[in-house]
Amino acid sequence: MEAIGQGFALPLEEMGITSHSKELYSQWLFEPNFRPAAIRDATGRPEEQEFWQTIFHHYSLLFQPRTPSSNAPSVSSTPTTPGFPTSVNQAPSHITYLQRHIELCKGVLIVLTMAGRTLGPQFSEETWLVLLKVVLGITDCLLRELIISEGNPEKKTASIMADDLCEHLLRVLFELWLRSKIRKVEMWDIFKKCFNQWTHRQHSILQWNATTLALTQRVVRLLYGQKEGAEMVNISVGGYNVGLDLPADFVYFAWYRMVYLINNPCTLPSTNFILALSGIGRIIESFQTIGQTSVQKVAQKDIEGSLMSIPDGNTILHMFGSWLFQACSINRTDLGAKQGRAEAYGILCRIFCLPQRREKFLRNYVTQFYQALIIGLRTDSCLPVILINTTSLFATELEGVRMMVPDFVVGIKMILPKLAPNFETDIPLDELRLAAIRVASTIMCLPNHFEKVSLRANWNVGLHQNGDKLVNNDPDEIVVNELIRVLYSEEDNRGDTNDKNSTEPFTTLKFYILELLLTSLKTERSSYNLRYILHLINVYVVEDVAFCPGLVGLVVKSIQEKVLTMNLPSDVTLYAFDVLKDFVGLYEYVQRDSKNCARELVLAFSRYIDMMLSGGYGGLSLTYYLVERAYDCMMRWILVGQWIVGDRDCHEAVIATISRGISINPNNEDEGSSHSNPSNDKKKNRRETTPNKLFAPRSKNTAIHSENTSHHNGQNRYGKKGEVAVKIAAEIAMAQFVNYLGNFPAWGDNIGPSRISTLFNGDLELAKKQLSDSKESDGVSIPELVRYFLIDSRVLVGFVEMPRHFSWTIDSSPSVIIVMRDSTGKYSWTSRMVYKTQIDDNDQKNSSQSTIENDNYEKKLPFRSNIPRIVSFNEHQIPKVDKIFEEGSDSWRAYNAVKKLTQRQKVVEERSLEEKQRYKATPAGSNSNLSSPQAFRLFMSQMGLLSLENRHRMIPLRISEKLVNDLEKLDQLHEYVDKFTQISYEDFEKFLNSLGWPVSISTHSGFKAKLSSAFCKTTPYFADRTVEVIFNVPYLIHTPLSDSSMESLSSIIKNITVDDLVCIAWIEDIASMSNVPQKIGQTVFVYIFVHPLQNTGLYWIRIVIPIVTYQGTISGLAENHLSFGPLVDGMIVSRHTLGLLVRNTTISAHEVFKNLTETHHNRSYAMRRQFIEEMYHRYKSNLSISE
Repeated sequence: MEAIGQGFALPLEEMGITSHSKELYSQWLFEPNFRPAAIRDATGRPEEQEFWQTIFHHYSLLFQPRTPSSNAPSVSSTPTTPGFPTSVNQAPSHITYLQRHIELCKGVLIVLTMAGRTLGPQFSEETWLVLLKVVLGITDCLLRELIISEGNPEKKTASIMADDLCEHLLRVLFELWLRSKIRKVEMWDIFKKCFNQWTHRQHSILQWNATTLALTQRVVRLLYGQKEGAEMVNISVGGYNVGLDLPADFVYFAWYRMVYLINNPCTLPSTNFILALSGIGRIIESFQTIGQTSVQKVAQKDIEGSLMSIPDGNTILHMFGSWLFQACSINRTDLGAKQGRAEAYGILCRIFCLPQRREKFLRNYVTQFYQALIIGLRTDSCLPVILINTTSLFATELEGVRMMVPDFVVGIKMILPKLAPNFETDIPLDELRLAAIRVASTIMCLPNHFEKVSLRANWNVGLHQNGDKLVNNDPDEIVVNELIRVLYSEEDNRGDTNDKNSTEPFTTLKFYILELLLTSLKTERSSYNLRYILHLINVYVVEDVAFCPGLVGLVVKSIQEKVLTMNLPSDVTLYAFDVLKDFVGLYEYVQRDSKNCARELVLAFSRYIDMMLSGGYGGLSLTYYLVERAYDCMMRWILVGQWIVGDRDCHEAVIATISRGISINPNNEDEGSSHSNPSNDKKKNRRETTPNKLFAPRSKNTAIHSENTSHHNGQNRYGKKGEVAVKIAAEIAMAQFVNYLGNFPAWGDNIGPSRISTLFNGDLELAKKQLSDSKESDGVSIPELVRYFLIDSRVLVGFVEMPRHFSWTIDSSPSVIIVMRDSTGKYSWTSRMVYKTQIDDNDQKNSSQSTIENDNYEKKLPFRSNIPRIVSFNEHQIPKVDKIFEEGSDSWRAYNAVKKLTQRQKVVEERSLEEKQRYKATPAGSNSNLSSPQAFRLFMSQMGLLSLENRHRMIPLRISEKLVNDLEKLDQLHEYVDKFTQISYEDFEKFLNSLGWPVSISTHSGFKAKLSSAFCKTTPYFADRTVEVIFNVPYLIHTPLSDSSMESLSSIIKNITVDDLVCIAWIEDIASMSNVPQKIGQTVFVYIFVHPLQNTGLYWIRIVIPIVTYQGTISGLAENHLSFGPLVDGMIVSRHTLGLLVRNTTISAHEVFKNLTETHHNRSYAMRRQFIEEMYHRYKSNLSISE
């Protein structure tokens, strides 16, 4: 063996012999039958161990750097090509020799690795020590930092060998070190000393990172159970993976020693500094993610909340805190140092953002963290990482954390609304701006909450040089800045950062928060970020409107201007409309401080709809849903008050916009032209000249063919979906405009927001009575007091006759009760014929004189005609009749003859009248028939519905039991959307009361879902003009008192919440959030968690949208978390707005989900419209109006 061993020390020129020696030793190691006979006989004895140790020692000789001699021949046996010099055919001899040497070294490393894997269990401790010392010595000899001089070629050769063998040496060393299970402290100390001489090489840090991470994952599995960590120590580095099955006690020992194998990372070169900190960050992350399940899997079973067991932040800081805080204060300016510093900030932020379960952070750690943040938030390289990792910082119970709000405002202002000058970052701009927006969502409610707290001195260092430069460069931002300044009545004292800063209140920050939100709305280009900003603006307005009522008007104007640019993506425009709809609830503030806000917004909607209907912007096939939403939002602002009643210009603009949508003809142009004829054109011209009626008339051609075109191959009756949708939306808007404006019912015990339609039900009762009397009349004529007509198959009109002999009629004039049912609800009016009052006798005498003087005949007549007489200004100059004719002429004689005859006839008639007055005559009876229709005909005639051009639109309905039943079903269909949601609870009575007003289930006339007074007395309820919400609260459910019911409380709760789509959960321990879906066990698509922050009056909102629900249903909302609002995941809100914001978010989530899963025709008004159309096809007849 001595002779063979010398082969490993031969010069480079003799590497062929060295290769044979390496192969021979490899064969002796792994093939016992080829070993020398003496060794085969020594199996299991110390001689065998000595044999292996000798081989390892001899192998180490190969790694001695060496250089070829100057006169050595080439080892290449490749023949030369004729005609070419030798230098062209062969590489330089010394490079060939060196590469062959390096390849032999790699082969030996493989042999040593395989020896540890296969023969390791047979090695004695001494053999393992020899192997480890050999590999450690080889590695240290090559990898330590060498000073290369031009006169020392061996050092240069050693450097080349070290570069090529570095990764292989480290991989083999770390694997064998762990496989040996060595526990000798002196060996670990030597290993540490040597390793820190190699840390100038990146592969050293990468190998350390991979090994410590693998050991950490294994430690996590051993400490926290089978659901965490890894089953084995899996080292993965450079595409090379190895798994080690090590004893648990050695894993703990090796993990501790390996973590501290490296010295302070701050002493490393910049390139390795960032690598070391990244490795430390992954170690810490392995512990921080224990027990945390991805939000996408929160509905899966067997989820354990083990956050109580994860290491405290203090424990982690005891291990790495000194390194991390020192890294945050490093002053090197090269790229690697900046990246490492930023990485240290990210690690610290993640540590301090994690909730502490057992004990709070030590004050010295918190103080160091705040001091580092103050500097980092004003440093370009650190700010992006801080913002990305502190989205939940203000939701923690960290002592004094809210005093950092001013510094975060300074940092956010460097990102929003535009990047500060010379700001450089590797993070994508949209992602960076989103991080700033998310942090802003956690601090924007704090200025009002801490209004009595003063800001510290010099808090705004670094603020003004950013904000002012940006604002002064953009005219739009200047306008926004000035409007906000006027709104908050602030003096412009921000020019000097050294004056009076210590006296500024916390509310000073509201100026900057609102400025960056509104200005970002104008400058942001990302669709996702724009929607996020709109969510924040919505919440901020609700938070601050009580303190600044004029805020709503300013924000509405900003959103209005942004929408009217027509440059917004459709999804952003849709949510902008939703924000404006939410602001309808703040109309009391708008009415007080921004009186023209509603008018300007409605006119803006009118212009927007007109532009969309003009055919641009892609056509209605692509933009119809925008027009639908615009109509809806416009009508909400119109109906919120009575402001439009006296505004004629706005009135006309709205009617024109709605009429334009109604007048859309969804049929194809070719079809329309094929049915046209001269008679229709004449009728169309006549209709255009008539004044507008309550219901826009349809063409006769459309009415005749409405049945034939109702369904064709399963498609909609109209050709174009977009035009049909816009037409329906416009019709609904017109119906709301006519029926709702000024007619919202008064609040009371029986009526209120839960019922928009009339409570009058007398028409159906009379119809039932009329049916029953007709069955018992035996052919006797029964007065028809109720009649029903269908107009255009859209409006069902009922007329209730009010006979004159009824005691409740006002007078003897014809009267009728009109009950109208359409897609928006049921409405009733009383209509009475009003005659023109007659002129009094005294007024008649004063206004005109009798044509015949001293004529009393007019006074005695029972009936008079009030004929007005016009008196000329020169009445006295008109000659009398007696003087017109010349006396003695034939005309004069004829006039006198007529005058005598007149006087004679007058005397005769007076005598006849005196004789008649001596007798009393009974007046004749009325010719009116109470059983025949009277008042409804007068009404329909005066409304123009009985004209020849409109009569075909009136379809009489014969009263029957089936018709009455269908009318009752129609009345039971809600006129607006009903929503119900589930609330899981702990101690949250105040929150419960803020969601809605409590209603008694036994007397409540509105929507109740599946609640019954048998097991629920009261529950929160909310309703407005468009929506009705009931909250299923398990806290308020009790077991029925009836002994016959054996149903348990849990089964009752499960039954009433089975259809709930949204779950609101009050969570005081945020760690239990992941267990809620399992406990509920229902098909819930949105979870809204409300976490009260202790002793602050603030609440952290978490919104979870599972991809797959507990019952396996796939949710479509998980792809777009911003599709509903105003609340978004991670927001912090105050107590006075919590109920309103949660309720609005619940309603919005319900609507969005319904729009994703149901067709347009499932909406409440569409259901009523469809039901009326079905009644049209079911009850239409050929009866005439007279019949």
